[in-house]
Amino acid sequence: MTLPINLTITETAGVFPSSTKSDAVIEKADRSFSQMLREAINEVNELQHKADEAIMAFAQGEDIEIHSVMLAVEHASLAMNYLLAVHTRLLQAYQDVMRMQI
Repeated sequence: MTLPINLTITETAGVFPSSTKSDAVIEKADRSFSQMLREAINEVNELQHKADEAIMAFAQGEDIEIHSVMLAVEHASLAMNYLLAVHTRLLQAYQDVMRMQI
């Protein structure tokens, strides 16, 4: 099955961001990469602390449901896995740059 491609310039204009919407992007670009990485690490750390608190609350018999504990643990786990993936990609990029010949 094939679909006809009948896109005109006016129909595709809404797909791409306009230059007036770039103010938020510029504000984000003002932050340094190290600052963004530090914020991401702090966020992962906070998620892990929340998961630990949920586990401790459940273990102590407080009024918390098991699915809430599991969600907190999985959220922290996913965030950590994502951070490790970013770490691996950064390390790989650094090694690629170091192997370049000048």
